[in-house]
Amino acid sequence: MRRDTRQSEIGRLGRRLRDLRETQSLAYVASRSVDKLAVYAAYPFACRRFANRRFEALGVSLRHFVHHYNVTWRNERCVEIACALHFLKEWEHSRVLEVGNVLSYYSDHAHCVSDKYEQSPGVLGIDFLDFKPENRFDSFISVSTFEHIGWDESPRTPGKVERALFRIRELVLNPERVFLALPLGYNQELDDLLIAGRHPFARAEYLVRVDKEQHWDSVPLAAALAPKHRYNARFEGASALALFLGLNDEIA
Repeated sequence: MRRDTRQSEIGRLGRRLRDLRETQSLAYVASRSVDKLAVYAAYPFACRRFANRRFEALGVSLRHFVHHYNVTWRNERCVEIACALHFLKEWEHSRVLEVGNVLSYYSDHAHCVSDKYEQSPGVLGIDFLDFKPENRFDSFISVSTFEHIGWDESPRTPGKVERALFRIRELVLNPERVFLALPLGYNQELDDLLIAGRHPFARAEYLVRVDKEQHWDSVPLAAALAPKHRYNARFEGASALALFLGLNDEIA
């Protein structure tokens, strides 16, 4: 790892631990710190293991994203974060709205973040459906967040995730500058919406994880929704991902 990259990672880790201290107990922060030490020990080996590995998505060849946070080499983060950062790089100089505070753990890119449940400096702790900015954003991005909307809330709110999907259109100036990644086989209501084609996205791609070595293949939606690819069924986390780019001209 280059020195400047290493310093950036250390700085980001320090900021996240400071954020934790503001919202969590000292015992919790200490346990997280111990866990991170073990992960950092394994991290160099993971970097070497994936040094020459790539996967195909979004019409390009991308490197697996190896990072100590959430131990990305073990789960779907190695794919979805790589895709998200590829998208973000293209639009990094625009006004970006991210729903769900995910990328701050992996990137220093500064943009607006809305997250109902995250209590961190610089994050708007507001429900996405209640967010009413003064101006629309140039670009939109979200990683593994929409599957929780309405589904993991108490009480569960049927129909909320569909409203949230179409709400994206109201907040973005450029419909082509939208990227969303989410796991399949987690939220049945969301899976049913995709089967019915009730979503606003112009382009959809579905990936499945085929082995422990993090090989992913592009497949049709029906194959991605097979029972063997349900969340936590074969591997830690998601075995199937939906990647969406851009918005349709008209709402379906």
